Amino acid sequence: MENNTRLTKSQVKALSFEEAYERLNETTGKLERSSLSLEDSLALYEEGVLLSQHCDKLLNKAELRVSQISPASFGLSAATEPDDDEDDDSQYEDDEDDDADDSEDITLEDLESLKF
Repeated sequence: MENNTRLTKSQVKALSFEEAYERLNETTGKLERSSLSLEDSLALYEEGVLLSQHCDKLLNKAELRVSQISPASFGLSAATEPDDDEDDDSQYEDDEDDDADDSEDITLEDLESLKF
């Protein structure tokens, strides 16, 4: 991506993570290597801040998606697999002691406590 023109806020928001990250690296490199005027340096710095914030936002969204689909977010371990004994009806017998078990069913409170 050519770094000679400054990006507007809406142009930064339209970039993918990879595009924004590449542009951010170019911008920081140019700031470090070049002897720019104060005005050009400030413009590049402002663009870098926008790019950094955009990358951070996209990473946070990705992290949220991963946490929402990971087995741990459902109270399951990654090694949990369904039983091969699905024909065994004994697991469905109505036993009063089963009501007091320590099951890890997800409750409404669990869902409300998740940070989005």
